[in-house]
Amino acid sequence: MPAAGKATAQTQQAVGPFLERIGLFAEFPPDLQQRLCAAMLRRDLAAGEIFAVEGEPCPGLCIVETGLVKIFKTSASGREQVLLIARPGQSFADAAAFTGGPMPAGAMAIEPSSVLILPCAAVDRLLDEDCRFARAAIRHLSRQLQHVVQLVEDLSFRRVHARVAKILLQSHCPQDGIGAGVGRRPLTQREIAEMAGTAREVVSRTLAALEDEGLIRIDHGQIEVLDPSGLASLL
Repeated sequence: MPAAGKATAQTQQAVGPFLERIGLFAEFPPDLQQRLCAAMLRRDLAAGEIFAVEGEPCPGLCIVETGLVKIFKTSASGREQVLLIARPGQSFADAAAFTGGPMPAGAMAIEPSSVLILPCAAVDRLLDEDCRFARAAIRHLSRQLQHVVQLVEDLSFRRVHARVAKILLQSHCPQDGIGAGVGRRPLTQREIAEMAGTAREVVSRTLAALEDEGLIRIDHGQIEVLDPSGLASLL
């Protein structure tokens, strides 16, 4: 068993079938799939373990293989803004991996997780040598930009009531967005606050209001979505 925090080489047999299900790599022919598999590293993370700190050198293109990884920014006062909860098959540190820049945000495992890493040197080599990889990278970064634009829109133009409702919907139903993928585990009020860009106390009042409206039920801290259509009407 590799030591925690260490990236280790990963066999082609173990990684290949997983990469075939990832949008960025699924369209690649067998020869390119094999090159990717041969270059991949894996890092196993315990729940709560930091994968990377904002401003550190980027290790490469990172893809969640198992578990959930929180991608977040931290203010000087220590307040967090969650940018993405990356679930299996999702990548992070994409822009830094393609440009060679530092980590633009921190990354931490929410639960026991494993992350596949395509090192920056391998990314550069594939961009130079294979136009199929370059075209896929452009399409992938375009999709990532759409996520960032949506996040800016939510934080800038939606009221807290609507932002919380949207996060609950994303955690309840399989869909893209900041709260997607977390439905298999309970969301805490602090986590919702970090995603919604507000204070925990504000989230507590908002959840109480949503419960009064019959849209959710809160039982011993567990939030159950009762009326998805009603939540959607708030957006």
